[in-house]
Amino acid sequence: MNTVLIVEDDIIIAYDVKSTLEKYGYKIFDIVLSAEDAIASVEKNKPDLVIMDIILAGEMSGLEAAKVIAEKYSGNIVFLSALADVKTLQLAGDISSLGYIIKPFQDNVLISKIDNAFEKIANKKN
Repeated sequence: MNTVLIVEDDIIIAYDVKSTLEKYGYKIFDIVLSAEDAIASVEKNKPDLVIMDIILAGEMSGLEAAKVIAEKYSGNIVFLSALADVKTLQLAGDISSLGYIIKPFQDNVLISKIDNAFEKIANKKN
């Protein structure tokens, strides 16, 4: 089963993502609010995918956490953010993310991006 970690400091958005993904059969094993907690959770639980907000509570941004996760744990990351400027999109792309979802999102867009991310993950394994 595909396991997902949600890193989002707006708990309402986090539970909206969780609820939507669970309707489509994804297993959400954790929601964390900070970059530091995200890194710790990835280290401990090794999720198949991390959905990462860019602006988070704590000292680190989601981009900084994603870079650590990608380098140290070969993590698979889809960004979820209200930021859609060229610089942010380029920084996210440089981290080798599997996708970028702009908030507010529509359920069909979220599912499509996550399905696509898992397809890319499966292709990497082959």
